[in-house]
Amino acid sequence: MKLNRTFGLSMLLCSSLMLLVQCKKDTPSQENKAPIAKVIPINPITLPINTITLDGSTSNDPDGTIKSYKWTKITSPVGDNSKITNSDTVNTTVTNLIEGNYSFMLTVTDNVGTSSSVTINVIVNKAGTINKLPVAQAGVDQTIILPTNTITLDGSASSDPDGTIQKYVWSKIAAPVGDASIITTPSVKTTAVTGLIVGNYRFELAVTDDKGAFTMDTVNVTVMSAQINQPPVARAGSDQTIILPVTTATLNGSTSNDPDGNIQTYAWTKIKVPTVDASVITMPSGATTTVTGLSAGNYSFKLIVTDDKGFTSSDTINVAVVDQTPIARAANMSIALPASTVMLDGSSSTNYDNTKTGLTYEWTYAGDVSVTPTITNSKTATPTITGLTAAGKYNFLFTVTNSVSGKFASIHVSVVVDPLVGSMWVGKKTVGTADHSLSFKIDSETEMSVSYNDGASISSGYAPYTLSTGMDGKVTISTVPFYLKSTKAKMVIKGEFITNNTQLNITSMKNGMDPEEPIVPVVLSKK
Repeated sequence: MKLNRTFGLSMLLCSSLMLLVQCKKDTPSQENKAPIAKVIPINPITLPINTITLDGSTSNDPDGTIKSYKWTKITSPVGDNSKITNSDTVNTTVTNLIEGNYSFMLTVTDNVGTSSSVTINVIVNKAGTINKLPVAQAGVDQTIILPTNTITLDGSASSDPDGTIQKYVWSKIAAPVGDASIITTPSVKTTAVTGLIVGNYRFELAVTDDKGAFTMDTVNVTVMSAQINQPPVARAGSDQTIILPVTTATLNGSTSNDPDGNIQTYAWTKIKVPTVDASVITMPSGATTTVTGLSAGNYSFKLIVTDDKGFTSSDTINVAVVDQTPIARAANMSIALPASTVMLDGSSSTNYDNTKTGLTYEWTYAGDVSVTPTITNSKTATPTITGLTAAGKYNFLFTVTNSVSGKFASIHVSVVVDPLVGSMWVGKKTVGTADHSLSFKIDSETEMSVSYNDGASISSGYAPYTLSTGMDGKVTISTVPFYLKSTKAKMVIKGEFITNNTQLNITSMKNGMDPEEPIVPVVLSKK
């Protein structure tokens, strides 16, 4: 009974273990992946060389380890007596090869017992055969930025110095995790690769010539994530001022930059010019250029820069071209005797650009009248002229000079001094309300009839005007016109007149004026 009990316990334990193993085997997460057998290719050899090395070191197991390697000879030429030195190591040699074609198989087995195999072909040429290896050219390394996810692999530069290339084979030997890219046509010299993701790739091109020799080359491909491009920064330089006769300016955009790339193009344009302009931008597409033929006035130039991703930005520079030839400005003047003093005003004179920087002034008398007036403060914009005691037209030369450029401008300014117009007798009424009439002469041929009333105003029978008498006895004629009787022609005089306010004896008044009223002699001159 004890033996049977022990046997029963043993059977139960074995059944439990078998069930556990079976359950573990059926679990999907424990499904084994087969190892990958790889052999490094071997180029043809030429006798008397008759030994090769078979290399399976690139074999791997994606979810475990390789526990064993097994090399076997599959095919060989007639009369072959070659030997695999050690058939169960990762690397081994084969000796005693003869002319002909061989094939060897490598079988690898992983830690779970799963196996896979690969075959390699070896060509042994007879002694004296000379073959130059072909040259594989996989092309230059490439970089792309998503969303672009396709490239072209180009091996068309590959060649064979003593024959022809018979076969092209593209393979992917490195890729980022999660890669699912596809080499569209691996067996042609130029092919596309689609479905690339962010990361680094390496593709290998193997080319085989017409004698079975081959070589390989690799190309690296970098796939970058989508980026937000930063636009370039355009810098057209600081604003400039040039002074004629200089007519050339230099525009310098060389400090423009692109924070995440390179500036590919520069473009200069004129966006503001003076009314008269014949300037030329000598090199509109240069980072630095000159502008020639500038005229006086204000210019604006725009610089547009474009980066290596097609983004642009712009900046503007202003160039002021200054003509420091001054402009002399002063008004003509007129006074009437007995006045003999006047102030001239040249303060509105400016440089061409309406500034007054560096201006100096000088007034000189240019003659034309018998008397010579006195100019006080002749080197200022506003001199005083005295001694204008004779009627006539006085001419003065006004010169404005820019002390920086040395340029100057001159104009003639005139002062007209009018002579005494005439005199009349005006009665200054103190009592009564009656109107009184009188007549007077301005010259030997002109006379005017007026009336005088209590309102201290006089009106002509020919045209309205006003003669006002102040409390001090001064009389001013204003708001003229009025008509004059003349033997030659009728005339209209416009202007204002002042009196000399001289008191005369009552007995000197004529023309029916009341002898009891005081008489004011009024000397009229043009104001």
